[in-house]
Amino acid sequence: MRWFAEASIFNGIESRITETTEVVNYRSYTGELYRLSPGKRLRRGDGVIASLCYNPRTDTLNFGVVAVE
Repeated sequence: MRWFAEASIFNGIESRITETTEVVNYRSYTGELYRLSPGKRLRRGDGVIASLCYNPRTDTLNFGVVAVE
């Protein structure tokens, strides 16, 4: 990512965003393991939750669907 401004990205959906400190790891379809925490969670209208974690050191935004038990 070349530019990341959290305020503009989440504009209008702030009520659906929560902070999380819970450790969340995500294994991609290629088998790579990514850490999605600490970060944010976005809950869709149907209840599905996406977890997002931005790493400013590497300018990487990782995200994945989280299964909440």
